[in-house]
Amino acid sequence: MAYPPAGSDRILLDLKLGKQAPGYKAVQKALNRFIAELTYPNTSIF
Repeated sequence: MAYPPAGSDRILLDLKLGKQAPGYKAVQKALNRFIAELTYPNTSIF
Protein backbone atom coordinates (compact mmCIF):
# COMPACT_ATOMS: atom_id res chain seq x y z
CA MET A 1 0.00 0.00 0.00
CA ALA A 2 1.31 3.43 -0.91
CA TYR A 3 1.94 5.96 1.81
CA PRO A 4 -1.06 8.29 2.16
CA PRO A 5 -0.70 11.96 1.28
CA ALA A 6 0.56 14.05 4.19
CA GLY A 7 -2.65 16.08 4.33
CA SER A 8 -4.80 13.04 4.91
CA ASP A 9 -3.05 12.23 8.19
CA ARG A 10 -3.77 15.71 9.52
CA ILE A 11 -7.41 15.53 8.44
CA LEU A 12 -7.88 12.10 10.02
CA LEU A 13 -6.42 13.49 13.25
CA ASP A 14 -8.77 16.48 13.08
CA LEU A 15 -11.69 14.07 12.72
CA LYS A 16 -10.39 12.26 15.80
CA LEU A 17 -10.72 9.02 13.89
CA GLY A 18 -8.35 6.56 15.53
CA LYS A 19 -6.78 3.74 13.57
CA GLN A 20 -8.87 1.26 15.56
CA ALA A 21 -12.16 2.89 14.54
CA PRO A 22 -14.40 0.60 12.47
CA GLY A 23 -14.59 3.00 9.51
CA TYR A 24 -10.94 4.13 9.52
CA LYS A 25 -9.86 2.24 6.37
CA ALA A 26 -12.93 3.31 4.40
CA VAL A 27 -12.51 6.96 5.39
CA GLN A 28 -8.78 6.84 4.64
CA LYS A 29 -9.39 5.35 1.19
CA ALA A 30 -12.09 7.91 0.34
CA LEU A 31 -9.96 10.79 1.62
CA ASN A 32 -6.92 9.66 -0.37
CA ARG A 33 -9.04 9.37 -3.51
CA PHE A 34 -10.52 12.84 -2.92
CA ILE A 35 -7.05 14.34 -2.51
CA ALA A 36 -5.85 12.55 -5.66
CA GLU A 37 -8.82 13.91 -7.63
CA LEU A 38 -7.98 17.44 -6.47
CA THR A 39 -4.31 16.95 -7.27
CA TYR A 40 -4.80 15.34 -10.70
CA PRO A 41 -8.25 16.55 -11.88
CA ASN A 42 -7.92 15.64 -15.56
CA THR A 43 -6.51 12.13 -15.21
CA SER A 44 -8.02 8.98 -13.90
CA ILE A 45 -5.53 7.31 -11.60
CA PHE A 46 -7.92 4.58 -10.44
